[in-house]
Amino acid sequence: DKSCTHIISTINEAHKIACPTPPDAAGRQSLPKRHISLILGDSFASRLDAEKLGKRRKKVINLARGGARIKDVIGQIDNFINYVQNGMVVEKVFVSVGTNDLRYIDRPSSLKNAFKYLFNKIRENFPNSKVHFQSLLPLPC
Repeated sequence: DKSCTHIISTINEAHKIACPTPPDAAGRQSLPKRHISLILGDSFASRLDAEKLGKRRKKVINLARGGARIKDVIGQIDNFINYVQNGMVVEKVFVSVGTNDLRYIDRPSSLKNAFKYLFNKIRENFPNSKVHFQSLLPLPC
């Protein structure tokens, strides 16, 4: 699956950044905390060039994928927490999601509840981060 390959390669790259040196014989690894920005979301966010955004001075990790819905962004957070976060401090979180969800909602409150859950998930996992949400873009009916 192409999206799984993307996430795994992005996670592997982030792990190299977080863990630049191999552990010693006892398995210990002293890691300086690496401050990063995290991009999550759909195709709008996936088009952002993480290297250019960081201006080669700040590390930006882009886990966004085209077609992602809110539930997928929650998965992006889980993948980051489970496979990458060691040694990293997320300073900023940028989120672009919701446009793909509009086609599947039965009532506006379900979208509102999904956004609340996503925001709480971000706050729970990155409590000291600044969070930036891109507004939903209008779609033709």
